[in-house]
Amino acid sequence: MATKERRMDLNDMNPMQLSSIRQQLEAEIEILENSIQSLQNAKMKFNESALAVQRQEEVPNGSQILVPLTGSMYVPALIKDNNEFVVDIGTGYYVQKNTKAANDYFKRKVQFLTEQIEKYAKLTQEKVTAREAIVELLQYRQQTAIAAQQTSSSQQLTKT
Repeated sequence: MATKERRMDLNDMNPMQLSSIRQQLEAEIEILENSIQSLQNAKMKFNESALAVQRQEEVPNGSQILVPLTGSMYVPALIKDNNEFVVDIGTGYYVQKNTKAANDYFKRKVQFLTEQIEKYAKLTQEKVTAREAIVELLQYRQQTAIAAQQTSSSQQLTKT
């Protein structure tokens, strides 16, 4: 995410500007949270793939298995070599890898996704902190305005 670094004093802003920034922060937080969820889902799939590779080592060559074509349709197949896998590396490309290479690939992907999740989580926390500061300032200003109005009203009542 490309964000511009702009430092502005919140105390110099009017309530409409503060509300606008709060709404923008809320939208950014929602996008970041959705991104984190997508990254976690991808990480889970790579972990499941690594586990499937490990489990496959235990299946003897020549064993008959069912290979899923969809979530509810399978075809029978024979294990020719339990040390060779075809791995989807993205954008329609598949590579044949042995057990060690497949596990290394999935491990690197999980590590990369973990780092991205941590970055997005940190950025999300910064946005949440900024939003909370704006909400607190808006509440403070509202309470100050109410107190000033009550003081003004009570002074007018004492004059009459």
